[in-house]
Amino acid sequence: MKRRVGFVLVQLVSLTMFGWTQGMLDAVGPGAEVQVRIQLEYGGTLPAMAKVELLKGGMPFGADHSNLRGEVTFRGLARGSYTVRVDVEGFRPEEAPVEISTPSDTRFVTIVIRPDPNVTPADAGPSLDDPVISARILAAPEKARKEVDKARESRLRGDCKKGLEQARKAAEIAPDFVLAHHEMGMCQISMDKLDDAQKSFETAIEKDPKYLYSYLTLARVLAKNKDLQGAASTLAAASKAQPERGEPYYEMARLQFVVGDVLRAEKTAEMALQRDCSRITEMPFLIANIHLKKGDKAKAISSLEEFVAKSPNGPQAERAKAAIKNLKAPEKEASAQK
Repeated sequence: MKRRVGFVLVQLVSLTMFGWTQGMLDAVGPGAEVQVRIQLEYGGTLPAMAKVELLKGGMPFGADHSNLRGEVTFRGLARGSYTVRVDVEGFRPEEAPVEISTPSDTRFVTIVIRPDPNVTPADAGPSLDDPVISARILAAPEKARKEVDKARESRLRGDCKKGLEQARKAAEIAPDFVLAHHEMGMCQISMDKLDDAQKSFETAIEKDPKYLYSYLTLARVLAKNKDLQGAASTLAAASKAQPERGEPYYEMARLQFVVGDVLRAEKTAEMALQRDCSRITEMPFLIANIHLKKGDKAKAISSLEEFVAKSPNGPQAERAKAAIKNLKAPEKEASAQK
């Protein structure tokens, strides 16, 4: 089984990254189009199936959910003034105006979403109730723990320079404190210092080879730098370090999906589901997106319905229900009355 795991994870190396592509649930029809891309203000992994609405005159005109790259395309638009609204759990709702001048226009809109200070965002970091985290927190000196807490708070406020200083201070107090080196890397990602971030995560892994999250984030950094072989090897090492956890398989499936290897992404996601996926909030949406990419909308809907049935009051249930409703709606034409 372990040999099979390594084979699945390393197969990514021959693939190339795709660039901008249209959303999976595009509206159809002739006319202008608006291509929306969502970005996180401080970097990190985008939530799948974020709700994106197109408004005209303050009234809903179209709605969709983003793909794994945070993209949606609305087509068949007439002349007029529109507003794009993005609503992502854990983040503030954001809007951007769009003006369509001619039926042949193509407008590109980038919307940056920011954490809601009253809600812990999905990308804030691993939860402290995770035993992988709590054991390491308890083993560190109190001063170092406080500095890491302050570093994370600074990063989420957008003051990554200060956060990096605080994380370095924590590492000076406790050189073997893995979360200090990990938080340094998180701040460096937000500052777009990917080479420095890579070194920080590699140091974190050296300090604690069992710390799952440094492997996962290092793999994202390597993938962003187009080092797909390095990303695959890192995720294979993560699986070896924590074989009972599903996160390494989820991350690999997500990466395989993004580069277009849908069939392998599906197989890897199935392997993730055989392990502990209780902390992977995006798993049901990745699986639904895989089915959609394969052209099987019915299976995408049934997979989301199964998720809701298992966790009807869970934190992602309402989002899943909204996605189901959107997928079941008659295919919409995004054409407007002139």
